[in-house]
Amino acid sequence: MKKIFIAVLALAAAACSHTDLPLENTQWKLVELNGDANPAFAEDGTFAFTLDGETINGVGACNRFFGGYELSEHNGFKTGMMGMTRMACPNMDLEDAFVRMLDEADSYSIDGDTLVLITDGVEAARFKGTAAASGDGDNAVSEK
Repeated sequence: MKKIFIAVLALAAAACSHTDLPLENTQWKLVELNGDANPAFAEDGTFAFTLDGETINGVGACNRFFGGYELSEHNGFKTGMMGMTRMACPNMDLEDAFVRMLDEADSYSIDGDTLVLITDGVEAARFKGTAAASGDGDNAVSEK
């Protein structure tokens, strides 16, 4: 009985040591958009972004984007005006949907290395996080 109690305590301690990645200074890689885990999202150097405390920097299917964002109480999230390159590439429809989702998202939640962006109370996108590259925001998302 004593061994079971110690095992339960060890499991509880492991569960309590669960740490969430920070929203800022983490590279967030898209894994699902509106419930769809499209294979295009798995391509390196695509569909990812970082937040550096002032700006959002990222890449869609092939185009880079940047702009401002604001965080507010209760995990509020809102992007500001964003600029974007406009090269033609495969998966432009997914890129447009991705950028539109970032523009419409109004809150977020983080569980471990998973970020969920939410629009009007509904999950809009799911991301996996990794430590962002050091340096300025332009280098935070790997080149394609």
